[in-house]
Amino acid sequence: MMPNMKTSMISGKTLFSTVIVTWNRKKDLSAAIDSVIMQKGVDKEIIVIDNNSADGTDNLMAGYQQKYPFIKYLKMKENAGYIIARNKGVTMSKGEVVFMLDDDAEIHDEEAFLKIDSKFSETWADVITVKFINLYTKEDEGFVYAHNHVEYHDKSFFAFGFNGGSTFFKKYIFDKIGGLDEKFFRQGEETDFSYRMLKGGLFTFFFPGVIVYHKVNPYRQSRDTILYFSLRNTLIGIWKNLPLFEAVMMSLVNLLLYIQIAFRSRSFLFPMRALFSFLMAIPYIVRHRSPLNREELRSLFYLMTHPASCREEAEGAATIGDYMAYYMRSKWSVKQRSERRVL
Repeated sequence: MMPNMKTSMISGKTLFSTVIVTWNRKKDLSAAIDSVIMQKGVDKEIIVIDNNSADGTDNLMAGYQQKYPFIKYLKMKENAGYIIARNKGVTMSKGEVVFMLDDDAEIHDEEAFLKIDSKFSETWADVITVKFINLYTKEDEGFVYAHNHVEYHDKSFFAFGFNGGSTFFKKYIFDKIGGLDEKFFRQGEETDFSYRMLKGGLFTFFFPGVIVYHKVNPYRQSRDTILYFSLRNTLIGIWKNLPLFEAVMMSLVNLLLYIQIAFRSRSFLFPMRALFSFLMAIPYIVRHRSPLNREELRSLFYLMTHPASCREEAEGAATIGDYMAYYMRSKWSVKQRSERRVL
């Protein structure tokens, strides 16, 4: 029996808790908050976790709190990273649905939360992740494995993975499997959380009917820093959650991918740092290692390669061989599209 969607005892409407982690982005933060305030047809609370900003964010939030009693604000003593701050926001939340929104992102549709509320009831999904579009280039920045197929960008389906800055969670998920893994600091925590969701029989639904628009700041962090965390955390997540053979194979796939990136960018420091940091994390991995069983593994590789139309289909079966074939087809199709653009 699926858990039922609860509603506010006062209004009968679903309470949405939006968690926004911010750091020195006062102007963008204001736009993000305003886009949530305008949401119609649901009860709202907004929780802003400030990673010790020095740009006057605290003054901005004082003004918001005077005007909107449903806004909560917590300023951290130091920049603890996105994951610790997001977990803090989830702990503070009272809603039946928790929405994680980046501080440089916003929603333009005033009925977005209503659509999500309806889609939860319709699909019995545990998580709904939505389109994540670059506000300026209009490119899709979403992360869902089967979503890599261009023809599925405008279709709804159950999938593996989600984007941490544009995703709605049933609150009971965190009670069941815990919060995001704070070892990651930033990046890769979504995939680790998705592995743990599968162990708990929980599923993600991709819904393109709602769009989150993202403003990308290219000077926020260096490319090498992003790639370092991405490779390090990908390896940690793999070895925490996959059986030995699958962990070896998935590690090789990702190492080859990042080595290619290193050669193209002529930047070899980030993979060496990432591998060293991964090796240093082995004691942590051993303590927290809980590999997927065979049934969960078959479901994982099915969701990585097939856009499942319903929850029952999301429990389908595939192997790492299917994933490898899918991966090679995807790389080949990307190569062909690139060659056609050149021609």
